[in-house]
Amino acid sequence: MTVFQDADCSVEVEQVLYEGRTYFLNFPTTDEKLIKAALADAGIEEFVSWHRLNRVATLRVVNRIGLITFFGRVFDVRSEKLLEAETGARQFQIILDDLALLSRHILFEHTTAPSAHRSHRTDSQQPSLLERFNYYRQTCLPMGKRPGLEALLERILRNPHSRLVDENIRDHIWNVRKPSGQTLRSLFHHDQRFTKLPSDHFLTVSRPGLRISGTGESIFPLKALRTRGGTTFDTPENRFVKHLLLDVERVCCEVARKGLVSGSLFEQCHRLLNLSRTSLRRDFFQDVGQLQAVPSSSPTLTQRHGYRDLYRIFVRNRVGAKHLFEDFAEESLFIELKDIALLYEYWVFYKVAATLLKPGAIFLARDAVVKEGRIVNSGVVTDGVLTVHFNRTFTRKPGGSYSLRLRPDVVVEYVQPGGVPISLYLLDAKYKSVDQTPEEEEDPLLQPIRAVTTTDLHKMHCYADAIEGVVSAVAIYPGTKFLFYPRERSVGPITQPQPMASLHGIGAVPLLPGSASVAFDEFMKLAKAGDNSAAHV
Repeated sequence: MTVFQDADCSVEVEQVLYEGRTYFLNFPTTDEKLIKAALADAGIEEFVSWHRLNRVATLRVVNRIGLITFFGRVFDVRSEKLLEAETGARQFQIILDDLALLSRHILFEHTTAPSAHRSHRTDSQQPSLLERFNYYRQTCLPMGKRPGLEALLERILRNPHSRLVDENIRDHIWNVRKPSGQTLRSLFHHDQRFTKLPSDHFLTVSRPGLRISGTGESIFPLKALRTRGGTTFDTPENRFVKHLLLDVERVCCEVARKGLVSGSLFEQCHRLLNLSRTSLRRDFFQDVGQLQAVPSSSPTLTQRHGYRDLYRIFVRNRVGAKHLFEDFAEESLFIELKDIALLYEYWVFYKVAATLLKPGAIFLARDAVVKEGRIVNSGVVTDGVLTVHFNRTFTRKPGGSYSLRLRPDVVVEYVQPGGVPISLYLLDAKYKSVDQTPEEEEDPLLQPIRAVTTTDLHKMHCYADAIEGVVSAVAIYPGTKFLFYPRERSVGPITQPQPMASLHGIGAVPLLPGSASVAFDEFMKLAKAGDNSAAHV
């Protein structure tokens, strides 16, 4: 299988592909099933445009970096917007490592809050219903190298946990070796069967109570209960597995009932619901009882394959005090093509929070929201003076949007001592740019000129117009050109942040991971100063 840069299939690509570019694939076969299977295994079905009668297809990977393996070849998909010299996997890891550093100064403990105006809800430490569904969706449905819930259950059922028990069985009385009180009581059970014996028989001669009055015969019981050793699967560990399946079922039912998701997420919700119900109908779980307490100290639950995987899912599903990107980072370990656009959004949020907020800022709240057909996290971080929101929703109500529901990535909010918001600064992470490098200046040693797209500037106008209290709305993007349009029409477009007297307006601020950004730093200084001239307009 060969990959080409041009439609004429004359310039072959060796190994490196860039996301956002269009390439042409020349399949080694015309077998439709084989091609579809190869595309599915590589995880690139949505990025390939292909007709079954044509051996040449187009490939355009969008917002994903990492590895593609198909038809025996491995390709490195990179971003040319940032860290271009690194491999795709390395680009992703560098940003992830930087995220971990940026998040260190944000705390979850409410006791460290020095400001009387800072509030903290105790329920914010608990994940919401949508967060719990999202984590179950990510961990229980098979994805890439992740086995999924069904495979983990099969692993458990191949070697299930059991325990020895003494069980009472009804047997012939001559098989009873060690009679007990229960054995004696069972001799005259209501369904007991007796046999007649002569009264001088050695089994009845010393038992006058068994004689039949007026005859020379006696009765003697034939059955009795005896104890034997056995095994049972009704253990706390297996009760835990059943409890987890019931919890998955409950969460999916609630999500579907409340209509929290739609489209492909709704389909995944029903898949997960059917998976849990099918698993619970297995014969294995019919004799497993209800869980009374989670056996957290059980070696089986913490060490045995299958059990420990489900226990980890159970524990992490209930942990609310974790950073917004942690679930996303964990999910990315199991897939080759990783979502660089979503990672950039998280990175921008933490970069803004780390730049504006004092050390020791805390999470006031976190949740999950459905955005553009996928579940993403939202959060609120504050240092008592500034509050930074991630994926804040503005609806048609006072202080919100006067038209449609809008959800910018990052919202910086200045709050008065009484808790009343003064002004809003919107920063929307846009993993997009256009190359404006003149052809005569294309030099591999020089940095290309990348500018914000016009569509993204239109979006900033939308935010500034529709949302009440907005001072400025800017796109944060992986580019090189700073651009700001002041609301004051007598002032022309600004291409450097230093001469700006006010942040009233819309624009774009370049910000690249792994590179210094003077424009971003200067813009943040102006925002941190509060732009008092703008705040009181």
